[in-house]
Amino acid sequence: MKTLLASLSHCAVETSDGLEARPRSSREVLDVVNALRDAQARLGETVRLSRIALQDISGFTPEHPVISVGAGVSLGTLETSLNARGVSLGVLPRDALRLTMAEFLEGPLAGRRLLRGGLTEAICNRADLVTAEGRLFTAGSAAREGAGPDLMALALGGYGRLALVTRAEVRCVPMADLEASMTFEFADARAAVEALRDALDDEAFVTTAQLGAGAEAGERRLLRIDIQGSRTALARDRSAVYAAVRRHAGTEARTPLPAVEGPGHVTTWSALLHAGREMPSGTSLLLERTARNSLVISGISLESPHASFPEGLTNTFDPQDIMERHS
Repeated sequence: MKTLLASLSHCAVETSDGLEARPRSSREVLDVVNALRDAQARLGETVRLSRIALQDISGFTPEHPVISVGAGVSLGTLETSLNARGVSLGVLPRDALRLTMAEFLEGPLAGRRLLRGGLTEAICNRADLVTAEGRLFTAGSAAREGAGPDLMALALGGYGRLALVTRAEVRCVPMADLEASMTFEFADARAAVEALRDALDDEAFVTTAQLGAGAEAGERRLLRIDIQGSRTALARDRSAVYAAVRRHAGTEARTPLPAVEGPGHVTTWSALLHAGREMPSGTSLLLERTARNSLVISGISLESPHASFPEGLTNTFDPQDIMERHS
């Protein structure tokens, strides 16, 4: 223990919860991992690791909107700074802006942002990683499509079990020109959910949505759909949304939906349908990062076996549904 403390003296501090290492560079993170391994100690037990001191931000130019970001940088702070330059991190769940870069990349959101048509992509091209074996290397490629195995998968969504992110190279995107919101009423939850999925299949850029139960008891459901983009893109997406709504007998509505509180959870479309059917009157669910194979839901109860992901995936995975929609 004394040897370990001596090895970490340059970056460790005493806190009310015990010893905490606060490295200021990728090399110091590597030093912490190697010191723990040599002492046969486990991270999080003898010593906790905080990457909050990894605050470096560099590299952005208008001609090359790629920025190097330390693992401890807050996404909310970074997004505000980027917006002042006319760019953005892209469409992210609201919870993401409360996270650090490391938490966003390594946690359940897996560092992915929403694209048109329910697709997603990782926000970073490359990342500096420290592995449990005590190696420091850069994963990923400057090109969006690279040959060979994608070692970034060691970190994205891995909760730091296989690799720790110390720095990420993030691709910025232009800020949206316009936004629009539409609300519709459907006979039941399935019709509302299928209309939303059809809009995604038609490549509408649905940034967020909200599924609600009316004030009166019954199966009817309200669905608000938000879109954003250029004037041309907005007109095209609005047309795609209305076409999807008509296919499922939806009608326009002006009923406001209540605000949704609570954290978001990555889950499945089957979980959304289950929750949508059981919603009490006057409640609603916020739907973010509406990808084709998963989405982020706020307002859902984790007491349901359908709510959590990936555990809930085994309960709600429906291969027939996937084959029918993508055959």
